[in-house]
Amino acid sequence: MARVTGVRRRGEGWEAYYREPCGRARTKTFILQKDAKAWRSERLLAMRNGTWQDPRLGHVRLRAYADDWLGERTDLRPTTFSKYRRLLDNISCPPLVTHILTG
Repeated sequence: MARVTGVRRRGEGWEAYYREPCGRARTKTFILQKDAKAWRSERLLAMRNGTWQDPRLGHVRLRAYADDWLGERTDLRPTTFSKYRRLLDNISCPPLVTHILTG
């Protein structure tokens, strides 16, 4: 599959685009053309050097992280564990529950 990359004008900004090694297209929009070119160049260089990482890797939702963290806590008294579990179960704020943590 041919690697399609470049920078093009998009409305008031500049869109940089490239294809991942698997063929998926990636884009990001910038105000300045030089920023778009620099971003694209960094990705292409990382792919050539073998240091490129899929940007989707390492993304974990806050809720999943909190559940894992609590599940691994062996130092908590049962009452403390129950209190933490109840607090996590009662979080109903969607932006907080679905917030993505990046590593």
